[in-house]
Amino acid sequence: MFVFLLIMMLSRLSQSNFLNLSIPEPFVVSTWLLLVTSFLMRKTRDHLNDEAFLPVFRHLSWTMLALSMFSIMQIFAWFSLYQQVSPYKINTSLINYIYFISGMHFLHALILIGLITSIWWKFLRLLKNPVAKLIIFTDKSLIARFRNAEIFCHYTDGIWILIFISLLFT
Repeated sequence: MFVFLLIMMLSRLSQSNFLNLSIPEPFVVSTWLLLVTSFLMRKTRDHLNDEAFLPVFRHLSWTMLALSMFSIMQIFAWFSLYQQVSPYKINTSLINYIYFISGMHFLHALILIGLITSIWWKFLRLLKNPVAKLIIFTDKSLIARFRNAEIFCHYTDGIWILIFISLLFT
């Protein structure tokens, strides 16, 4: 769906005038935050494979923080983008594509925050139970949830990179 929307947005570029937008700084910052998020998820998987409870918990916490900062940066970028676009260009389909695609990605980032928060919450509940800390790594459903969250994280990061590159052409 994202690729189709990106193709449609880029086809609008050829049919209309360029908007001559400068990329808002929050979009650049949020791109770096997503790259950090991918790195953190990879490190979390390494610690999960090593069965290191506290590093997994710490990296999940940092990942949630980075994703939350990404969400805040996206909102700031939308406001910055809105201020750049003159009122007569607000109704053009190109700017609508930009808002829609970044909004859909924002929704996916919120879902990812929810997935990671559910895993983090499970680790938080077991923080004071030394026996549960030892057997948590045998919980197949938790490991599967984490792997799904990691794949979804890398997917959303890749999609954002494509969106960000396409924004460079507007």
